[in-house]
Amino acid sequence: MDHNTQHFNRPEYIEIPVPPSKGFNPHTNPAFFIYPDGSNMTFWFGQIDDFRRDQLFTNTIFSIQIGAALVILCVMFCVTHADKRKTIVYLLNVSNLFVVIIRGVFFVHYFMGGLARTYTTFTWDTSDVQQSEKATSIVSSICSLILMIGTQISLLLQVRICYALNPRSKTAILVTCGSISGIATTAYLLLGAYTIQLREKPPDMKFMKWAKPVVNALVALSIVSFSGIFSWRMFQSVRNRRRMGFTGIGSLESLLASGFQCLVFPGLVTTALTVAGSTWYIAVNLTTPSDLTAIYNCSAFFAYAFSIPLLKERAQVEKTISVVIAIAGVLVVAYGDGADDGSTSNGEKARLGGNVLIGIGSVLYGLYEVLYKKLLCPPSGASPGRSVVFSNTVCACIGAFTLLFLWIPLPLLHWSGWEIFELPTGKTAKLLGISIAANATFSGSFLILISLTGPVLSSVAALLTIFLVAITDRILFGRELTSAAILGGLLIIAAFALLSWATWKEMIEENEKDTIDSISDVGDHDD
Repeated sequence: MDHNTQHFNRPEYIEIPVPPSKGFNPHTNPAFFIYPDGSNMTFWFGQIDDFRRDQLFTNTIFSIQIGAALVILCVMFCVTHADKRKTIVYLLNVSNLFVVIIRGVFFVHYFMGGLARTYTTFTWDTSDVQQSEKATSIVSSICSLILMIGTQISLLLQVRICYALNPRSKTAILVTCGSISGIATTAYLLLGAYTIQLREKPPDMKFMKWAKPVVNALVALSIVSFSGIFSWRMFQSVRNRRRMGFTGIGSLESLLASGFQCLVFPGLVTTALTVAGSTWYIAVNLTTPSDLTAIYNCSAFFAYAFSIPLLKERAQVEKTISVVIAIAGVLVVAYGDGADDGSTSNGEKARLGGNVLIGIGSVLYGLYEVLYKKLLCPPSGASPGRSVVFSNTVCACIGAFTLLFLWIPLPLLHWSGWEIFELPTGKTAKLLGISIAANATFSGSFLILISLTGPVLSSVAALLTIFLVAITDRILFGRELTSAAILGGLLIIAAFALLSWATWKEMIEENEKDTIDSISDVGDHDD
């Protein structure tokens, strides 16, 4: 027997935990179990580890598919909202996306259910699996088949439309793509039929080892072929428009621009916001609360600093003074009462690292506000109502980007053991729900304020929450409202009032300038 194999005289090897043994790791070495009747079984936790990794990876893939399908559906509905006539390709693509969502939900349930645990890890015997979970696997497989056929038909129709103006190449392209699509679909159906006829018997692993990669390669080849043809036709369309002298963008380019505007720009802004927010949660364990509050709220200064080169704003004395007064108010609130002795549990080096980290977060938060104003706000001539609607739409796009991409590290952190995530229950869940609702209201209102005014005024206005928190603590929890909190709050209020006046004055001047320019244009036209 291998010296790395641990022996246990245990009649029940699943219910009774394996006792620890020096130098023995059940995740890398097998455990040899001897039963009273003389039978034995070798078991190691590496099987469960492999399964959990596969389970996490599979659920991540299908969750991303669900989120991507929802975003694409929203973009398609927005782009074609004004189009009264829906083409066959459009309806087929919408149907395919709905099938992707339904299939993803079923597969996530399947891979989290008992059928996956029993069927994949230990045995092909599914006698203990509930009938509902078996039905789930059947329905999800049917959805996959429908999606496969629907996707191939949709791609064929798109290729046909792309080459409608060139009959000679259209025939050759359609025959080639039709052949690839037919072979891929047939191979997919044959593999599915082979799997179904197995029922609860184990498959021929030598056959499955090469059959599944071949089928997947054929399906991928069909999609890559159609995508390449469609992209080439798109390039030809843009090139022909340029040769004919059209300077505007066509419908195809408009669709690409809409997708870029709806996902990439919010993704850039969301990344800056997420990194900035993450630095706060990391630094809170490294530095003191006073340093954390003072440094992080200096984002108002960085918002003002970034707005000058990026938004081409003029450096005004009123704005500069108001930002300085606001930051001074924050410093008074943070350090005025002298309650914080500046010590941390991790020492001065950790405090320095935390301060540097929160400083980076403060810079990124100021950059986030300015980038939002520059990239994701409507033109200056838009009405306030349209600006509000546009801000809510952008806020939804930021949420969609977060849903699609920014949750991906969470299961990896959980699986690695670096950060364990658990669903909240009881009072914690209630408080988190209230916090989420309040934060959503704040975020939506904050983006609207940036759109209507600017990042500097919005950033200083957000500092008012420091004074409001002190008042709320006094009302709800009876905590003492210190003189430092009152003085700092009054300084922040004064800064906000001064900045509001400066912003209002600037807006009045711009309106007067626009009025004079429009009158001049009318006079020049009459002449």
